[in-house]
Amino acid sequence: MNYVYSHIRKDNEKCFYIGKGTGNRAWSTYSRNRHWSFVANKGYDVSILVNNVSEEKALEIEKSFIEQIGLENLTNYKEGGTGGFTKEARKKASSKESREKAYLSTDWSIYKGIKVVDRYKDYQFKNGHRSKPVQGTNMTTGETFAARNMTEAAKMVDGTLGGVSDVICGGRKSHRNHTFKKI
Repeated sequence: MNYVYSHIRKDNEKCFYIGKGTGNRAWSTYSRNRHWSFVANKGYDVSILVNNVSEEKALEIEKSFIEQIGLENLTNYKEGGTGGFTKEARKKASSKESREKAYLSTDWSIYKGIKVVDRYKDYQFKNGHRSKPVQGTNMTTGETFAARNMTEAAKMVDGTLGGVSDVICGGRKSHRNHTFKKI
C-alpha cells in the first residue's frame, strides 16, 4: 500500500515537499533534487498525511496537496500525480532559475558564521568556478591535500566534480569521505 507524506522544515515549520511513497521512501534522502537537499540540510520532520491507499489514490491526493500549497512554495519540480521524473522536470531541475530558487531559500549564514552567500554565487553562477584551487581533507585520517581545481580534487578521491562542488558550496557535508574548501 502507498502513502502520501510531507517534509516539514524544522526552522520555520513550513511544508517544503509533498510526496507519495511506499516502505521507507518518506525518510529516504536518495533520489532527491538539489533544491530539496539544500532545504533538507537545515533539518526536517516527516509527516504521513494519508496512509494505506492505492497508488492511483495516493497520486491523486499528492497532486491535490501540491495544488493547495502551490508548487512555487515547494521543492517539488512537478505538480504531482504522475510519479517519477519527466524530461521536462529534469530540464527544470538543472535550470539556472531552479538553482537560484534553491540558493534563495537557503539560510547560508549558518555555515561557520561566514558570508557563504558570496562564495556560493562565485561557484554556481559565474564562469570559471571550477578553476579555483581546492584543499581536500580526509575525514578519517585528517590528511589534507591541495588540488589545482575541483576537477583535479575529484579525480584524487575517485569522486565526481558535482560532489566536490556540492561540498564547497555547502550543499553536502562530505564527498567520498573527504571535505573540501576553496584555498
